[in-house]
Amino acid sequence: MRHFKVPRTERVYGYPIKVYDNGGKTWDRYIVLYMHPINFQNEMRKNGYGYACLGMSENPYHPQGFGCHDECIQPGAHLGKKIRYKNLPKRCKEAVRSDIREYKKYLKKVGKKCLTG
Repeated sequence: MRHFKVPRTERVYGYPIKVYDNGGKTWDRYIVLYMHPINFQNEMRKNGYGYACLGMSENPYHPQGFGCHDECIQPGAHLGKKIRYKNLPKRCKEAVRSDIREYKKYLKKVGKKCLTG
């Protein structure tokens, strides 16, 4: 079996992310960190916090599923095993794409580019 190295960050529609899977140890099995500088504001940086993220179960849109945004999350092994975006379940990918569309609208509004992150 071939093992492929997971990149430090991946880009989905030009937006840098990191994806983690804790193997089902918690309800929010999957964590996606949004690594653009816009998600790591000066106030957070000053207090030693991390990035905005989305924690979710396998189906974040299901009434018994889970999908919740948070901020100030530090990347690392405490979030689980790092995986590729393409290995997320279909509904999780949809949630991430939806977030990125909203982030990109905001970036356009404030006059910043996606690829600077």
